[in-house]
Amino acid sequence: MSDPAIQPPPTPDRRPGWEMLYLATEIKRCLDSHQSAYETWLGGGSTPSLVLEHDPITDLSQRNAAVVAIVGRFEPLFSPATLEVALGRPGEPGDEEGITRVAAGIGSAFGDLIEWSSTTRGAEPPSDWQDAYRSLAQIVDTPLRQIRTFGDEFCAQTMTAIDRQRSGQDPGPAIEMNLTVSIPDRDSEAFARALDAVARRTTTDAGRTSLRHPLHMIRWALAGAAVVLVLRALGLLG
Repeated sequence: MSDPAIQPPPTPDRRPGWEMLYLATEIKRCLDSHQSAYETWLGGGSTPSLVLEHDPITDLSQRNAAVVAIVGRFEPLFSPATLEVALGRPGEPGDEEGITRVAAGIGSAFGDLIEWSSTTRGAEPPSDWQDAYRSLAQIVDTPLRQIRTFGDEFCAQTMTAIDRQRSGQDPGPAIEMNLTVSIPDRDSEAFARALDAVARRTTTDAGRTSLRHPLHMIRWALAGAAVVLVLRALGLLG
């Protein structure tokens, strides 16, 4: 998914603390560029997508793998090595391009999660599979809200600390970047129930061959990679 057209990043002011302030405002700006799509998604919007009658298992597996891959894109952006390049080592200036890459990566992954959920919610599978698709789309409801909240809160926290520092006040505690991407039990359990319901109803031409194994493989692939992902970093004002 290509990001919506937005204005080029502004030039940082290079005053004390500019690196963290620039990172925070750029993250919020990149997330804001998807606000219209996010609000449409929050309101129940969807994008139609066709599922072939004979191929829902393969399609569901591909969608499952896609969302795992999107969520996995966040962790490298929050790694100490990535943030050291972007923000600079203690006593050294940060890198403007590195900061914009981190912010753009977060915004892009956020937008791709919205698109993924919208097309999964709008899928037109065989009737037996509809609940599975709807519950899979719901999997990212909490992660999307967490990412959006993270951007707003991190920006507000950073702006307050930098303003205090520049006015000669104690900036307060170190600025923490903590993004937890989690799937509530109710959502993962709803997906599991939908898969089990398909497995109970569906048999092959041979008679009684169950779909439980491939469907459970889908369930646990998602659980292992995306149910809980805690991204950690600590940024000190420089």
